[in-house]
Amino acid sequence: MTKKTNDDMLTALFLEVQREVAEASKFVDWTEDEIDKAMKRYSEQADRIFHAFALLVPILSSRAWGVEFVVRGHCRELLDRVGTGGNTKRGTAAECCIVMSEVSKGVPLHGAASGFYLRMWGLAFPDHKVWDDGAVHHEALYSGQMDDLERDVRRKLSVTSTCPADRSAHPAASSSTPVMTAFRGRRIARRSHAQRAWPPD
Repeated sequence: MTKKTNDDMLTALFLEVQREVAEASKFVDWTEDEIDKAMKRYSEQADRIFHAFALLVPILSSRAWGVEFVVRGHCRELLDRVGTGGNTKRGTAAECCIVMSEVSKGVPLHGAASGFYLRMWGLAFPDHKVWDDGAVHHEALYSGQMDDLERDVRRKLSVTSTCPADRSAHPAASSSTPVMTAFRGRRIARRSHAQRAWPPD
């Protein structure tokens, strides 16, 4: 009986590790692709963007990070900030959407809160728009309050670390996480193709 219980525990642990590694690998695939695209958009900042992966690791825990368009929206916004010299500490529109999604599970959203959610969704996921007419309606009625909400939520999602990767000091970006482990292996394999120096650990 004990042996069966131990075997079950080991099997469950193995499956959980396998799931985390698979999810980390997908995350790395999507972020690497967005990094490549950003390097083409901002060629003068290509080296900085190339080394920006730790910046992209989410600081919120959510199953939404297993969804490709959510990850890509989050990465695009941060990489655009890197490319234009913007503030990479502030929360992204994708992160704001995740927060509002969680809030909506507890209380119904209406007025400015609903409009803010629609605004963030449109910014983060322009290819997955929902209820365009509703977004326009809310902007017309609650624009000022939505501005206040956006400022407050993005600020609360901000991190306090500094460049070269403003979010990289967050525990989520630890080199021991599955995402960072998968990334390190992938980036090492790409060294010979990158034609730029990899910074020492």
